[in-house]
Amino acid sequence: MSYTNEEHHRQRMPSMIALDGDELRTWFGFGVAGNFAGHLEQAGEAADFVTVASEGTAPKGIFPWYAPGNDTFLGEFPLSHDKIGLPPPGTVDGPLNLQIEPEVGLACRVTWQGDTVTSLQPFALGAFNDCSIRRPNAPKISHKKNWARHAKGLRHSSSDCRT
Repeated sequence: MSYTNEEHHRQRMPSMIALDGDELRTWFGFGVAGNFAGHLEQAGEAADFVTVASEGTAPKGIFPWYAPGNDTFLGEFPLSHDKIGLPPPGTVDGPLNLQIEPEVGLACRVTWQGDTVTSLQPFALGAFNDCSIRRPNAPKISHKKNWARHAKGLRHSSSDCRT
């Protein structure tokens, strides 16, 4: 059987899922601290995790960057598909040192049994800008990951990874 280039390309490309902004506002956002070997050192964040034990170069843990309905800064929806915003004036001590962090975002359905997560079922992945603001002495990494609207970037659509 022979295919044209376009037909061959269509067969190899994953299907895309449009991400609805209103639905995204109902999803929790989590990050992985030290998601690859040497990342915390490269980003100047290793000192924040010196007391956290992990095996070898394994990640140091997970942290929230968005929690819908939360009354703290974590309740501010930070995702944007077209811009990265600066923190509001007067909310940052020192220079506005933003660090762009190109990564892959993974959307999962979560199944719970009581307080325990029993399964994560990935259904979409796509381009994600896990932008950070360098804040020496921030109480938690979450304070460096969500500072205002438009603090993170996410593509309009993601690849369907269910197949």
